[in-house]
Amino acid sequence: MAKRIFIGLLLLLLAASCYAQGGGTKTTKYTIKHDTKQMGQATSDKALVYIIRPSYLAPRTFTFTFANDQFIGVTDAKNYTYVLISPGQYMFWSIADQIDTVMLTVESGKTYHIQQQLAFGAYGPLEVKWAVYLRGVKEKKLKKYFKKSTYVTPTEQAHAKAQELIQKWYPKLQE
Repeated sequence: MAKRIFIGLLLLLLAASCYAQGGGTKTTKYTIKHDTKQMGQATSDKALVYIIRPSYLAPRTFTFTFANDQFIGVTDAKNYTYVLISPGQYMFWSIADQIDTVMLTVESGKTYHIQQQLAFGAYGPLEVKWAVYLRGVKEKKLKKYFKKSTYVTPTEQAHAKAQELIQKWYPKLQE
């Protein structure tokens, strides 16, 4: 009997250890959360743009991000994603319950970082709306932000939702 209890406890500790170390990917409605950090590399003909959402505020609020009419990815609390894009001027925009935009000219071979910040937006009866703000990231905070954030990629459901958002909002943002 003691041997069975010992083996059971050993298996429980092993399972807890695997869980604590990451053990795989986790899929939500819109994101695939990877257990390993992945970093991009700018190329001679493309710029690398990171979208970082390091805060834990609003953990179940998904934020979709675009460069003009190109879907970059979707984040929730403590996530980051990235994209390689051609050089040029872009309107980066993110949407939670509200939209924020930032204009940025990117050059090939360079890396850029855009931080998403969420704040309480408009309130309704028993309802909280989230405003998203796009900001540059101070170089000294990057290491900390990446350390506490998880790399995510979008699900097929996110891609479908992104196309709806582009059709609805991108023409209005160009005005």
